[in-house]
Amino acid sequence: MSRLRDVAYHEAGHACVALLLGKSYGCAVFGDAAEGGGLAGPGNLSEPADVSEYATDKIGGMHRVSDMKTILNDGAVTAAGVVAVAILKGERRDLVYLRGPDRQVVDEGARGICGDAADLFELRAWHAMAMARAWKLLSDHWQGVERVARELEAKRHLTAVEVAAAMFPNANGAYARQAKDRQLEIDASEIRIRAERRLGQMIAEQKRTVGLNTGTAGAGRPSLGSTQEEPPKDDRPTLADAGIS
Repeated sequence: MSRLRDVAYHEAGHACVALLLGKSYGCAVFGDAAEGGGLAGPGNLSEPADVSEYATDKIGGMHRVSDMKTILNDGAVTAAGVVAVAILKGERRDLVYLRGPDRQVVDEGARGICGDAADLFELRAWHAMAMARAWKLLSDHWQGVERVARELEAKRHLTAVEVAAAMFPNANGAYARQAKDRQLEIDASEIRIRAERRLGQMIAEQKRTVGLNTGTAGAGRPSLGSTQEEPPKDDRPTLADAGIS
């Protein structure tokens, strides 16, 4: 069995459990049969996948504000990669262990519940819960998981919508629509963040050069019994001039 096939099942495991728990994950594999890697996560992943957001130095503190159900579901999604490969190879459940970044993510979830002083027994218990949940979900939908893994190995990149379509080909588009709607939310958030960042840059640049439009600020109040029909004119650009309301 090739290394690339193992990676395809690993990443398909992540994406399939995420879908079953209401998340939208794409997945990608890269490399060749001897040396390969992969990634699963929200957003549109492409080859070569961007792993910067999953660097180990960014894992700490990621679950500090989540509730227990959310952390357990995240743990199941994380454990699903190792579990999918174990099911594929017919390995015994009691001999399967998390390792590498996946283990770090699940450990961080355990510390989010048990505190930073969580000991080895608490961490192992949390591993077991996450892996048991992943094992049940994958086992119950194994044919769909295999379809996703085979398609991923062939195409090397699947969007969240493609994962849903491969896993549930006869679901009348329900899961695909769920994945697509979630992807639209992610895309819209990214667009909004970029727009807000650009707006901030534009305001800072105008403030540095011509200054900001003050409108009627600083004009004072009209004297008693009089009106101020024409406010002071300020020709500098406003947000409305830029089409922002």
